Amino acid sequence: LLLAGCAAAVALLPPDSADRPQGLSLTYVEESQRGTARLGATPESERLPVAVAAAAPFEAAAEPLVPWARRPRGFTASVAPLGLPAPGLELLEEARVGAARRLRLRVSSPRGAQALILSFPVSQAPSTVRMNGRQVELSLGQARRRGGSHVTYSCLTVPPEGLEVELELGSAPVELILADRSLGLPAEWQALAAARPPDAVPIHEGDTTIVLRRVRL
Repeated sequence: LLLAGCAAAVALLPPDSADRPQGLSLTYVEESQRGTARLGATPESERLPVAVAAAAPFEAAAEPLVPWARRPRGFTASVAPLGLPAPGLELLEEARVGAARRLRLRVSSPRGAQALILSFPVSQAPSTVRMNGRQVELSLGQARRRGGSHVTYSCLTVPPEGLEVELELGSAPVELILADRSLGLPAEWQALAAARPPDAVPIHEGDTTIVLRRVRL
């Protein structure tokens, strides 16, 4: 009887409540060269809380929030860019090996973000990737199986001096999307995070800020 009573109590809880909150993470994405910025909100329930919806001009996402995402998710809003510094890239060395090119780069985050992301179109993916001398497992096959347009490599603990990256590429020019990711929203959008009601909480990486640039290698 006691177990039945507990089951009934759980069943009577509303779908989203302070005791059973829904996941709702918020993201600010800025693309430096294009001078554009968007906010993303991904509620698990696919319902945007009223207070969050009122804090920015959200609409159902028509395209992925970042180029390496497989599909649109949740809601996005176009907003004015904040002019955050883009991740840095310095070409340290380039050599030809037969038809291939070997590049050694230093990538960094001037704003001190914790993570750096390198994303390539699947058709232009490097054959070898090393980060600080350590070879990174290629995820090209996985990206193709999932129907993704990009193959992506991440370092989640970037040292202050940045990260040395070695790439082996084909002879044709390649478009690299270089991004950094930090925890939390910018100060200018803290009011949006504060609008999230008690029955919603950040999940996975939580709220994040991403700044990206496109580089032709």
